[in-house]
Amino acid sequence: MMDVKVFQEKLREITFAAKAEKREFSREKIQQFFQGEELEESQIDKIEAYLKAQTASSGEIQAEECPAAVQVKMAPLSMDEQRYLKDYEESLQWVAPPETRELEKLYQAMSAGKTQAQSRLAQLFLPEVVEIAKRLHTEEGYLGDMIQEGNVALMSALNQWRPDGEPGEWLRRRIESGICGMVSQSERQKFEDDILVEKVRKLEAAVRELTEENEEKKFSVEELSILLDMDIDEIRDILRLTGDA
Repeated sequence: MMDVKVFQEKLREITFAAKAEKREFSREKIQQFFQGEELEESQIDKIEAYLKAQTASSGEIQAEECPAAVQVKMAPLSMDEQRYLKDYEESLQWVAPPETRELEKLYQAMSAGKTQAQSRLAQLFLPEVVEIAKRLHTEEGYLGDMIQEGNVALMSALNQWRPDGEPGEWLRRRIESGICGMVSQSERQKFEDDILVEKVRKLEAAVRELTEENEEKKFSVEELSILLDMDIDEIRDILRLTGDA
């Protein structure tokens, strides 16, 4: 059984390699990459699906684009998220809509280095952040966190004002990029958590099998390491996850 830390490192390496080559890795190549490790077919299935999602776009998340893998995995809002959205949108009702040509003047002021325009632009784009977060919402991301990440990306863009093309579209792309980065990280964490949960289940099943004839029998970590052919540190990591360490 593969050590948790080794698995995480190998997953990062194969993900980087897949993105660098800008293509999906075949099942055979995944098996070759993890050669020597005792991965089950279900684990290889998960790795294959994960890499497919990560390479569905042209590569790593850029400021100008959001991975197609994120865009096609929209999920309905939970009841909690719906309540949050209602309260948050009500809190934005104080933001007055832009006057005629106001946005154009604000863009010009920002380009001229007049940072006092920053506050008003931030106000006007707060509702835009909400709409982008709703469009990119997935099961892995909580809407409130996505909106917060979008707001951070908005402020970062305003602080580093270097529009590439039409300023409004540039700001929207920066907001989208920030939210997509958070979603991508959440998906990666969920994938790694699923692998760890599977390891916990396997260890528990193995211990049950070893003790089925004598339920009072207790094994030390060292004994489990020998009996299950697992690294001692890995067993300790898994036991910490279950609260048995």
